[in-house]
Amino acid sequence: MKELVTLITGGLSGLGLACVRRFVHKLHAHVIICDLPSASSSSIPGSSLFLPTDVTSELDVKNVFDRIRIDFGHLDVLINCAGIILSQLIFEH
Repeated sequence: MKELVTLITGGLSGLGLACVRRFVHKLHAHVIICDLPSASSSSIPGSSLFLPTDVTSELDVKNVFDRIRIDFGHLDVLINCAGIILSQLIFEH
Protein backbone atom coordinates (compact mmCIF):
# COMPACT_ATOMS: atom_id res chain seq x y z
CA MET A 1 0.00 0.00 0.00
CA LYS A 2 1.34 3.43 -0.91
CA GLU A 3 1.86 6.06 1.75
CA LEU A 4 -0.85 8.69 1.77
CA VAL A 5 0.17 12.26 1.02
CA THR A 6 -1.89 14.28 3.47
CA LEU A 7 -2.27 18.03 3.92
CA ILE A 8 -3.56 19.23 7.29
CA THR A 9 -4.24 22.93 7.81
CA GLY A 10 -4.15 24.22 11.38
CA GLY A 11 -2.02 21.20 12.18
CA LEU A 12 0.06 22.55 15.06
CA SER A 13 -2.62 22.63 17.74
CA GLY A 14 -5.92 21.14 18.84
CA LEU A 15 -7.83 18.89 16.46
CA GLY A 16 -5.34 19.54 13.65
CA LEU A 17 -2.41 18.31 15.73
CA ALA A 18 -4.40 15.23 16.79
CA CYS A 19 -5.01 14.47 13.10
CA VAL A 20 -1.32 14.94 12.30
CA ARG A 21 -0.28 12.53 15.05
CA ARG A 22 -2.83 9.95 13.92
CA PHE A 23 -1.81 10.08 10.27
CA VAL A 24 1.92 9.97 11.08
CA HIS A 25 1.91 7.28 13.77
CA LYS A 26 -1.01 5.04 12.77
CA LEU A 27 -1.15 5.43 8.98
CA HIS A 28 2.54 6.25 8.33
CA ALA A 29 1.46 8.98 5.93
CA HIS A 30 3.52 11.78 4.44
CA VAL A 31 1.98 14.73 6.30
CA ILE A 32 2.27 18.34 5.23
CA ILE A 33 1.28 20.73 8.02
CA CYS A 34 0.11 24.24 7.19
CA ASP A 35 -0.24 26.72 10.01
CA LEU A 36 0.57 30.32 10.72
CA PRO A 37 4.27 31.22 10.70
CA SER A 38 3.89 32.37 14.33
CA ALA A 39 2.59 28.94 15.46
CA SER A 40 4.93 26.82 17.57
CA SER A 41 6.51 24.22 15.32
CA SER A 42 8.22 22.40 18.21
CA SER A 43 5.41 19.81 18.35
CA ILE A 44 5.81 18.51 14.78
CA PRO A 45 5.80 14.71 14.96
CA GLY A 46 7.83 12.32 12.86
CA SER A 47 8.81 13.21 9.35
CA SER A 48 6.07 15.79 8.83
CA LEU A 49 6.76 18.79 6.66
CA PHE A 50 5.80 22.16 8.12
CA LEU A 51 4.95 24.92 5.64
CA PRO A 52 4.23 28.27 7.31
CA THR A 53 0.96 29.32 5.68
CA ASP A 54 -1.71 31.94 6.11
CA VAL A 55 -4.80 30.19 4.71
CA THR A 56 -6.41 33.59 4.08
CA SER A 57 -3.63 34.35 1.56
CA GLU A 58 -4.33 33.01 -1.93
CA LEU A 59 -0.60 33.23 -2.73
CA ASP A 60 0.37 31.20 0.36
CA VAL A 61 -2.16 28.49 -0.51
CA LYS A 62 -1.00 28.38 -4.13
CA ASN A 63 2.61 28.01 -2.95
CA VAL A 64 1.63 25.07 -0.71
CA PHE A 65 -0.02 23.21 -3.58
CA ASP A 66 2.91 24.00 -5.90
CA ARG A 67 5.29 22.53 -3.30
CA ILE A 68 3.14 19.40 -2.91
CA ARG A 69 3.06 18.94 -6.68
CA ILE A 70 6.86 19.28 -6.90
CA ASP A 71 7.71 17.11 -3.85
CA PHE A 72 5.02 14.42 -4.08
CA GLY A 73 3.26 14.74 -7.44
CA HIS A 74 -0.20 14.38 -5.93
CA LEU A 75 -2.35 14.83 -2.83
CA ASP A 76 -4.50 12.04 -1.38
CA VAL A 77 -6.10 13.65 1.67
CA LEU A 78 -6.92 17.23 2.72
CA ILE A 79 -8.06 17.93 6.28
CA ASN A 80 -8.95 21.54 7.00
CA CYS A 81 -8.64 22.39 10.70
CA ALA A 82 -7.53 26.01 10.23
CA GLY A 83 -9.94 28.65 11.37
CA ILE A 84 -10.11 32.37 10.87
CA ILE A 85 -11.69 35.07 12.98
CA LEU A 86 -13.43 37.89 11.20
CA SER A 87 -13.28 41.23 12.92
CA GLN A 88 -16.43 42.51 11.25
CA LEU A 89 -20.03 41.42 10.97
CA ILE A 90 -20.78 38.85 8.28
CA PHE A 91 -24.24 40.22 7.68
CA GLU A 92 -25.33 43.81 7.85
CA HIS A 93 -28.98 44.42 8.83
